[in-house]
Amino acid sequence: MKKKIFVILAIILIALGIFYFLNIILFNHTISSITLSLIFLIYGIIAYPLSFGSSNKIMLFTSTLLFLIGIELMLPELFVIKIYTGFIATSMLLILGAAFLILFLSDRTGKTFLSVSIIFILLGLLISHIDSLWWLATYLDRIGLLFIDVWPVIIVILGTSILITKDDKKTLASNSSPQENE
Repeated sequence: MKKKIFVILAIILIALGIFYFLNIILFNHTISSITLSLIFLIYGIIAYPLSFGSSNKIMLFTSTLLFLIGIELMLPELFVIKIYTGFIATSMLLILGAAFLILFLSDRTGKTFLSVSIIFILLGLLISHIDSLWWLATYLDRIGLLFIDVWPVIIVILGTSILITKDDKKTLASNSSPQENE
């Protein structure tokens, strides 16, 4: 069941990324931002429970990160944010901190995840509350805006990586079985 969900999710991500990349679906910025946030939210909702208790930390980190990015992309569309400077920078740092915190909660032996999480969360809070760090917020906002230009490529890469990891596990399992019997 898990394999079918991931294969279907990967195919949907690849198709959506290619469609947006080739401009087959022409949306304005608002609708594409909402579409992107919904894709990330759905991916996070599907992949997070499947990877929380497992040893697949990359899938857990990715699903948490994309789910929170989906929430961050949806916020400006649902609410009026008057002071937008530093919003993306602060959001990026808080999202990274939360993703590392989820990694720590999944495996409490990894104290490094907790340390990195605290650093990112504190840095995000500092940037949002200290006016002398405006240059860092502006720089990180520009990096965040670049993400909007390349998200179709990221979606295709994400879908392809899901298919490749599933195929690699099948190949490794089929290759190791005959060797064990010999």
